[in-house]
Amino acid sequence: MSYFLKLSRRNQFLLITAHILFIYFLNKVAFREQSLVGLYVLPMLLTGLSVKAPLGFPVLFVTWLVGVLSDPYIQSPSHFVVRYAIIAVVLGVPLWAGNSLKKYLELVETEKRELNRVNKSLKELTVGTMEAFAEAIEAKDRHLVGHSRNVARYARGIAEIMGNDSEQAENIYWAGLLHDIGKIGVEESILNKPGTLNPWERAHVQQHVIRGAKIVERIRVLDNLLPSILFHHERFDGKGYPNGLKGEQIPMVARIIAVADAFDAMTSDRTYRQRLPEESALEELSRCSGSQFDPRVVDAFALYWERSIKNSEKEIC
Repeated sequence: MSYFLKLSRRNQFLLITAHILFIYFLNKVAFREQSLVGLYVLPMLLTGLSVKAPLGFPVLFVTWLVGVLSDPYIQSPSHFVVRYAIIAVVLGVPLWAGNSLKKYLELVETEKRELNRVNKSLKELTVGTMEAFAEAIEAKDRHLVGHSRNVARYARGIAEIMGNDSEQAENIYWAGLLHDIGKIGVEESILNKPGTLNPWERAHVQQHVIRGAKIVERIRVLDNLLPSILFHHERFDGKGYPNGLKGEQIPMVARIIAVADAFDAMTSDRTYRQRLPEESALEELSRCSGSQFDPRVVDAFALYWERSIKNSEKEIC
């Protein structure tokens, strides 16, 4: 069928004519003493189905008519009606079904393209929303500029080292980008306070994980980020907040964000202290492995950082 449709109109006409002459020759010359209904059913069907509607219907009819007029086995009008009514049904149903199926498949393909377009637009809108959130967080505190993006990058690197596929790693990247979204609701005077926080201020800051979860849960396309936002300050030994989860109770994505968050915080300037050297921050992660952090995540980050340094050295060379 696909071969027939690729032919020019002239060659299509010649092929159809050849079908008709072939049927006539078989009936009138080769097999004069028996019906060839079964032989010309096939070319009739192929010819009709191979031509797009509505052209396929007259082609089928003409081919059928030639077969009728050249069939030497017609014995009576009733014989003619019964025999070719059956043939019409046998050939017409597949032809109708074939055309209907083709239209259905074309409709499905159109709907698929439209769905892909909508999904692409929705993804672009979601990405834009998340990036806007990240910028809003950074605007609250000059020391947070670049923090969310660094955490997101580190978290994705850890996820890839731990064997997550590209889609999972990408989701963890977005989780890292929005992990501190609840700080939008924290007073700037507390975020920028140079000294140690008092108990009330510390409790106020700790509420940012709950505020962040409430913000994100209202956006249905981001609800898969809730665990990372709500639990990234839980500790592996159960002494974290907000729920005091321990070990495997903490979602893996939150354990990954916790390590990425801690490393970037230690290697960035804060109002209350200066940044640590990267080597010192890695040593601190190792020291807190098993207590504050999941040892597997710490090991994965160390490997990711080692590879990142090697890649950077290669680029310099």
